[in-house]
Amino acid sequence: MEPKPEISTSKFTPPSEQPVVVVVDVMLRCKLDNQVMPASTALEHQQMHINKGEDPCFIIESSPLQPKKEGSTTSGII
Repeated sequence: MEPKPEISTSKFTPPSEQPVVVVVDVMLRCKLDNQVMPASTALEHQQMHINKGEDPCFIIESSPLQPKKEGSTTSGII
């Protein structure tokens, strides 16, 4: 009886099978001055409006989770 060949399980994954990580920031539109900005800078922009005594509000323009559909009229307001 011949010994069975040993199968080696390697933790190496070929580059073509490596997961790709894409970081996409949610884009927001300020309802007060109509500026579009990444969510990462929206807090600072909102604070500027608060310091002026204004009540800021943002509309979600685009998100990596829910791509904007052509002809869509619905928006998220935060």
